[in-house]
Amino acid sequence: MRIEVDQELEKKLDNVKTKKWISGKGHTETIRFLLEHYEQTQSVEKLIDQKLSNIEKTIEQGIFKAFKRVLQNILGGGE
Repeated sequence: MRIEVDQELEKKLDNVKTKKWISGKGHTETIRFLLEHYEQTQSVEKLIDQKLSNIEKTIEQGIFKAFKRVLQNILGGGE
């Protein structure tokens, strides 16, 4: 199977090949490298998305605890 690329994409593939010291004729190994990199970083992106989805809940809980502590200090004279 052949993949057609334009000149701009060819320059970008050449740049990746040079920077990552990828050997081989043509860009088969370059494309393989990019696909493996994509597959590896996909799991990292999922983890980041999971952590970011919990931020709002964590902030709400933190603000609630802070207000609770302030009210307790004002009304009860501190801990």
